[in-house]
Amino acid sequence: MENNNIDLTKTEKIKFAYILYKENTKYDKASKSLGVSRRTYANWVKSFKMIGIRKTIKDFGKWKNGSIPANKISNITVSIIKELRKIDGYGRWKTQLILKRDYGIDISERSISNIIKVRGFAPHKLKYPTKKDKYEHIVPFYPGDLVEADPMYIGDLFICNFCDWITRMRYSTVMTALYQENAMRAIKEASVYFPFKIKRLQWDNGGEAQSDTEKFVKELFGTSLNHTPPHSPKYNGLVERLNRTIRDEEVGYGNFSKKKLESILKEGIYKYNNYRPHYSLKGKTPSEIWNVYCYSLNNTK
Repeated sequence: MENNNIDLTKTEKIKFAYILYKENTKYDKASKSLGVSRRTYANWVKSFKMIGIRKTIKDFGKWKNGSIPANKISNITVSIIKELRKIDGYGRWKTQLILKRDYGIDISERSISNIIKVRGFAPHKLKYPTKKDKYEHIVPFYPGDLVEADPMYIGDLFICNFCDWITRMRYSTVMTALYQENAMRAIKEASVYFPFKIKRLQWDNGGEAQSDTEKFVKELFGTSLNHTPPHSPKYNGLVERLNRTIRDEEVGYGNFSKKKLESILKEGIYKYNNYRPHYSLKGKTPSEIWNVYCYSLNNTK
């Protein structure tokens, strides 16, 4: 089907474009028949798919060349932003880039932010696994009563950190990926390193700390793995602060080989536990605090 009438109005062209779209006409042929650019026809087709012909005529029929001006927030723009928020959960910066790159729509981040706020476009969020056990708040009194654990990324690898609440003693090991078998290996290494018995281990709700890891912890320590509530890093604040210290003082944001990273951590663990004074320990080191507890326990027997 071809158009021989070159005096069609904008609305008539859009209606005719809708017929060509329904007939699966190729873009080059359709744009030539309509007397518009290929990009203009492509914009109309995207609009047909998302909001239908009536709203397309309302959005595109008023403006020259069938494009969307930068100062006009059209229905199709709002619809695209809604889909990007619903499916991918993208924020205003990524949404702005995608609108300009894929749809030729150029609007400011502030405009996108206003649309999200006014329309209430909540981002898509992945559901956390439902835990059978509720969070148990533990008050530690002796070394090993509560050890917090948390992995942090460093380049293509991960560092799994453990920190005791009483002595602030730390252990760190390299993980190639956040798998349960890697988590169990790290827990085993930490239990061997610490001079005291771990009585309770606390981890977040990451996939590496689920069923198999829970069973392993139960068998190794005789207690259940204590999970923190979702979106609550404050409950693991001690090890989260340790993560920041390691980032600032040891590894930064570099990308290391596994062997190099293990070497850095080995030196860092010794320095952290035996040399570095801690404000929370009134200027003492974790090893000094452990020696005090060890001396006290031996003398009370």
